[in-house]
Amino acid sequence: MARKKSGRCHWRSLGIQMKIAEGRVQLAASDVDNFLACQRLTQLDLLRAQGELRPPREFDIGFQELVRRGEVHERAVLERFRADGLDVVEISAAEDGAGATAEAIRDSVGVVYQGTLTGGPGAALFGRPDFLIRADLLPAPDGEPRPDRDHYEVVDARLARSAKARAVLQTSFYSHLLAEMQGIEPRWMRLALGDGEFASFKVNDFAAYERQTRRLLEAAIGEDPAPEVYPEPVEHCAICRWRDMCRDRRRTDGDISLVAGMTTGQRRALKGDGISTRRGSRGWLSCRG
Repeated sequence: MARKKSGRCHWRSLGIQMKIAEGRVQLAASDVDNFLACQRLTQLDLLRAQGELRPPREFDIGFQELVRRGEVHERAVLERFRADGLDVVEISAAEDGAGATAEAIRDSVGVVYQGTLTGGPGAALFGRPDFLIRADLLPAPDGEPRPDRDHYEVVDARLARSAKARAVLQTSFYSHLLAEMQGIEPRWMRLALGDGEFASFKVNDFAAYERQTRRLLEAAIGEDPAPEVYPEPVEHCAICRWRDMCRDRRRTDGDISLVAGMTTGQRRALKGDGISTRRGSRGWLSCRG
């Protein structure tokens, strides 16, 4: 099994781009995350994977700084596990990451670091969780006994000091793949937060949400072309590598989102009534005034 002191940090997987292999789209946790942030982002990433479009920027804005800070935090979590006396096997140098991860799990090592998980028809899903921890080495937050069989749970390092919905969704995605690999569903998943705390969540509490989001994503990139999603401004626009293209599209269209002071709810209501441009909104603005 490949072991390595230091290597390609998992935080670089933030830059993983949607891929097509053997005619199939391979979905990573970041794709699920991006779909939740913006469905137009998913469509643009698919066009890039198909070779039909290039983003204005290779990575999201601030990506390199996020990688740097993430590496520091992840390394601190790793050293914490080592200080607790846990044996750690790092997978990042292995040619067959999924095979090396499965081997480490069969060997019942304490911590699998930077492993690779695959699943779905034709291994169309893959993920790279920061840590897989043998479940008996972690306390069960509810005190309930775990299954007797050896199995692992996901711990993912996050810079935020509180758990965000998208981070929990990604960890749930990893837990789904882990269940396929080890043949048993983990009860718990955790986020190693930026303040040093571990936030614990029951896998079952989020499994249905993760499954629904993944199925919606799979449908959106399926064989039947999905209708184009308009590039509505969302929170992710602040860092998105595609943001200049989407902003130019809204300006060209004179989109209603360009009206100063208009809330997201007002914009949705007007578009629901067939008003989608600044020009078309003048009547509404005059009545409002």
